[in-house]
Parts: sequence; C-alpha cells; structure tokens
Amino acid sequence: MFSRKSCSIVLAIMMLFSIFALPVMAENSQSNVFEITYNRGEGYTVTFNVSGEESVENDVVTCKFPEGTTVTATIQTEEGYRIASVKANNITMPGAAGKTNYELSDLESKTSIIITVEKLQKALVTVVNPGAHYIYTFDGVDTEGKAYIGSTVTLRITPDEGYKVSKIILNGSEVPAGNTYTFTVSEINNFQIVVVEEFISDQKHLIIEPTTGGTVTANGELFTAGSTVTLTLTPNTGYMLSSLKLNDTAVSISSVSNNKYSFTITTDTVVKAEFVKIVTVNVQAGKGGTVSINGKEVGSTSVTKVPEGSDVVISVSASLGYVIDTVTVDGTPVELTDNSFTIPAIDATKKVVVTFKAADGIKQYTITATAGPGGIITPSNQTTVEEGQSITFVITPDPGKEVDTVKVDGNVVSLTNNTYTFSNVAASHTITVTFKDAAPTDNPGGNGGVVQVSDVNWNADIIVIDIKTKTLISADVFKKITNDIKDKTVIFEAKTYKWVLPKGASVSISAESANVALQTNNTLYAEVSSAVSAKKSNAKVMLYSYDNSVQFPEGTVLEIMLPNNFVSQEVQHLIYDPANKTLSNPKNELGDKALDIRTVASDCWVSLNYRNDSNIVVCDVLTEYHTINIILNVGGSVLPSNKLFVEKGGAARFRVTADEGYVINSLVVGTTEDTDAQGKASYDKVLQQVTADLNVTVSFRLAETQSSEESSSGSSSLIVALIIIALAAAGGATLFIIKLRQEKY
Repeated sequence: MFSRKSCSIVLAIMMLFSIFALPVMAENSQSNVFEITYNRGEGYTVTFNVSGEESVENDVVTCKFPEGTTVTATIQTEEGYRIASVKANNITMPGAAGKTNYELSDLESKTSIIITVEKLQKALVTVVNPGAHYIYTFDGVDTEGKAYIGSTVTLRITPDEGYKVSKIILNGSEVPAGNTYTFTVSEINNFQIVVVEEFISDQKHLIIEPTTGGTVTANGELFTAGSTVTLTLTPNTGYMLSSLKLNDTAVSISSVSNNKYSFTITTDTVVKAEFVKIVTVNVQAGKGGTVSINGKEVGSTSVTKVPEGSDVVISVSASLGYVIDTVTVDGTPVELTDNSFTIPAIDATKKVVVTFKAADGIKQYTITATAGPGGIITPSNQTTVEEGQSITFVITPDPGKEVDTVKVDGNVVSLTNNTYTFSNVAASHTITVTFKDAAPTDNPGGNGGVVQVSDVNWNADIIVIDIKTKTLISADVFKKITNDIKDKTVIFEAKTYKWVLPKGASVSISAESANVALQTNNTLYAEVSSAVSAKKSNAKVMLYSYDNSVQFPEGTVLEIMLPNNFVSQEVQHLIYDPANKTLSNPKNELGDKALDIRTVASDCWVSLNYRNDSNIVVCDVLTEYHTINIILNVGGSVLPSNKLFVEKGGAARFRVTADEGYVINSLVVGTTEDTDAQGKASYDKVLQQVTADLNVTVSFRLAETQSSEESSSGSSSLIVALIIIALAAAGGATLFIIKLRQEKY
C-alpha cells in the first residue's frame, strides 16, 4: 500500500499535470482543426466526402475537420436551378457558372465558400405547322412540352418514306436542315418544318479562293443543284470589300447586305473576293444644295468610306433658288464638269467643302444686332436672313442690370420674355439694345452696399443670402459661415444665378469684403462664339465670367438661368482660355478634364459643378457622346458622383471607394467583371475607347476584420486560462487537505 507521503507525491504530480498538460492538450485540440464555411440558400445543397462537426448560425454553415484531412465539397443544384458563381476565399472559381454540379477538391485549410444560384424559367417548345409526311419529337422537354430556358433540347424529325427535310425555321430564321437539330432553349421556340419529296441530283462544289484583308465563309461545301448558298464576307479592321466574283462573273457590291450575299447554285462555283484598305471622304456642305458620292447622296456633314485606289465621283446639286459657289478638296478649288468631278485612284482621306449662294431672284437681307454695356444680344453682329424667313433675338442683361431700350430701325419696340422676333423678313433691319442699373429694392440692411451679418436670417434651415442688389459680402459673413453654420446649406441668390455652398463650407478672405457677382462677358463673347461655331455651326452659346474674389470650396454648385431658347435642352459646360483662345472640358471631382453634359430645366435653370473657373461657357452639345450609368448597392460610393459622359471613342476614369468596414465585392462593366477590384477598399477604373452606352454595376461586402480562427483561438485561450486557474485552485485545495490529514494522523 502507498503511504500518505506517496499519495501526497502522486496527487502533487497529478495537480502539476493538470496545470501544465491539460491546457496544452486543450489548446492543441482546438488548433488541430480547420473550418469550411458556406452560405446556406435556396436551390442547392453542399455535401462533403468526409464527416465533420457542423454548426449553423444566420444561414452560415460551419464544418470543422481534423487538420490533415483532405476535403472535397460538392455543390448540387436542385431541379430548375443552376450555379451562377462560386467563390472560395473571395476568388471566383472558373468553370462553375452554368453547372448544376460542381466540386471544390483538395481543401485542407480554412475556406469560405460563397455560392450564388439562379432560378431557371421554362418556355414552350413547339412546332407551329405540324403537317403530313413527317413526325417529330423533342428530347429534353417535359410532359407539357416545356423546357428550362438555357437548357439543350434536340428536335428529331422522321420523314415519311420518299420524303426528306428541306427546311427548318426557328422563330422566323432558317437554321441548318436535317433529321436532327439541337438548340438552346430561349423564351420563344417556334419551329416550322418543311419536307419535300426526295430526288436524285448531282452535288455541286463551292470553292472559295484565299484572299487577304478579310475572310469569306459559306454554309457548306457541297450543295444540291438549285439550293441556296449564303456567303459571309467579313472585312478585317480598316478594310472593306471591293469586288466579288462567281466563276469570273462580277457581283455588284451593292447586293452584299450586312456582309452577306446569297445565290442559287446550279454548277460548280469558284468564289473570289477582294478586300482593300479603307479611305474616307469627309464632306462639309453649306445650305442651298446637296452632295453625292458615287451616286449616293450624303449629309451636309458626313464621312463616307471608299476603297483605296478607286475612282470617287463627287456630284454637287444646288437647290431651287441657289447656285454652286465654291468647291474645294483639301483646300484646293476644283472645276466641275456637269456639276461633278472625280478623285482618281484615291489614296488618302480627302476633305470636300461645298458652298452655295442665292441665285438671282432670291433675296437675302441682313439683320445687324448691337448691345450696349450691361448685357448681350444673341445672335450679335450681322446675320443673313432669306426673304420670308423669321429670326429671334435673345437679350440677356448682366446681374444688377435690366433692359433700358430696344430699338428696331430706330423705333422703340417691346420684348416678349426678353426676346424679339423678326417675322416674314422683307428688308434689312437693325436692332439695338441698351441697359441700365436695375431698380433698387427694399434693403433694410443698407450698410453702404455691403451685405453684413445682420442682413441674413441665420435661423432658417437653408441660409439664403440675397445678392440681387448688393454683391459685396462682408468678411464677417464668410467668418460666420465658416465657424458657426456647419450643418446648413448656404446660398448666395441673385436674380439669374445662385452660388450653392455645401454644408460645412469654409470660406475666408483677407479684405474687408469680396464681390460674388457673376457677369455675362461681352468683351470675350465674339471670340467664344466663333470658337463654338467652329465645332458646330449655329450653336447657341452663353459666356459667364467671375473674377475669383472668393475661392469657393469644393462641392460648390453654380445655378444659372439661361435664355428661354435653351429650355429643356441638353447643354455642354466648357471653360474658355482667352490667352490661348481655346475651349476645354471642366475638371471633375477626380481632377480630370471630362465631358460635362447638363439638362436645362423647364424654367431655364441649369446646375453646374463650380471649381473656381473664370470664364464659363454653356452652349449646345458640340460632340457625340455616350453615357455611363453607375449602379451601386450599399457599402460605398463612386466619383465622379454624377453620370459619366464620354466623347464617342474617348476614355473615362472613375474611382470606387468602399465605406469603412466594407470592401468591393464586384465591379462589372457591361457584362465583363473586373476581378482586380475584388476585395479592395478603393479602386480606379479606366474605360478606353468607349463606343456605346454602358452600365457599371458595383457591389460591396463587409470586410473580415478578424478571422474566425483568430476569434476561435482567442475564445479558446480564455477558456484554457480559466481552466488553469480552476485547476490550480483545486490543486491547492487538495494539497491543503492532504497537509491537514498528515498533521492529524
């Protein structure tokens, strides 16, 4: 038997083992496992090739496996579903999309699986003209004759003896004929079947000669005499079809439509096609006639593609009441023969400019428009008008000004909404306008023409500062805005424009006051109008200038009331550089110069993002453009925040930024996903050579701030620490009892 002393030693060893060995075992038992998690959802199941410890919380299934185990996860969709995507640790698995069964194999460490499935819809598959001499079946449809959209179905046709299938038409378009046809089910699946009596005939060969600059393909190589051959003639980029021959017989290029040409084959046929490089003829024709290229009329501003090396015939025709004035090619005058001329063997792009003038008997008159200081009249200077036509002039006073007098041929006339119209013009005219200071309004603040703090109602939800008559703003007003009005929007409001400052705006000036007046600029108007007209003739244009007495904060919006001939139209926002006499796009929120298209409201107001530019141009849209629509879910934002407008063929950049605690889940441009954006907090996307409107869809997901392993380890460590303390206490108590017994006995 053990002595009391031996028992004491054994118990002490057991206590030490409990203190040191058990926590290590507990910790090892937790660290020697790994987890696989997946989202549980409708339409699919997930199974593993080995058993694991499973738990579920908020539709997230966690399966624990012993370390060293190799696991295969199998995703099986239910009937009527298919996999849209599978991501493992945020990496999209290639080849999973579209499948109903997918395996993730060789899983040996922590893995998070995100599964997305899509529900399939069924559509009817039918033959709309079931008739005599054949029977048919569909493999892959249910008892109601329906199949899932996107699934594969085979049409099987059994003609009667002595008959054959000659034609199969699916939804109005002919498809390859035969006794079987396999297709992908769409929303509409209507077949027509045509069978004819069989007859024996020779097979005709189709031979396509090799060519450069493009490709030629056909719907077969052997054909029954009398059947239809369809050629597909596809030019390479920068090339076009110049000639087509069938057995050395030329085919008119005009008979080739959408790169296809069909003919009835009756003999062995050799196809020879030639492709040549493209050159263009750019035409600009003035009012009073038309221009044709190779017999086809083109627009007044047009680009026509022609084969390099071909002769191009240009025909010019004057409208009734006009005659041809000038015709130039690349700036060099040309002579016409019977109103036409030829560019022989064209080898480069050519620019053809044609002008017309009124013929004898068609009268034209001149309207001369002038405006005094304090505003503008549009159009200005001299404008030519044909007899019997009408023209409207728009008069716009500067801020703080109003129309004084308007005279036509020296006689005072009245305006309608600041416009005057000459109707049924029968003579030349003059129109002159003068301006004066606007009549003062009640201004209780006074204070020498400077808006002071006491002039403003600072208790309103939106702070509106009236600058209709006084545009000088006291430095104390800006100090009040910067220091005390952080949660309110501030608006400086004139009659025809408004400065809208963002909440929390910070504005400071070194002088006692600053002028926030926006002026219509008469001095630069003529050259700006000329620069705009060079891009688009007869374009409407307005020019506003600000001397930057105050540097407005980022996010300031400038609202302008345009003349009523802009109402409900799209306009372009540009910046004019008087030093270089150039127009440029304004900068956006990323600091990039970008196309800026705005829509004028029905009350003629338009809003512009203002970034302290001096000379602001608002005019008709001068260029073709495409729109990029940004579609977001919660969790982040995109800059620029408005729609993106891109010149046709141009580039655009936008920045995606996730909110705190989020990352980018996906970024899809059109139908193409940019996988480089996944998992990032911020991402710049550049789109090159935009040639169509696009939708950009961005989604965000919660970021993983702490891995489940770390969380589990932390929890385990806490538990083990508590166990150690408890065992130590128990061990101490045991030793204490043993000691008492030793002393007792």
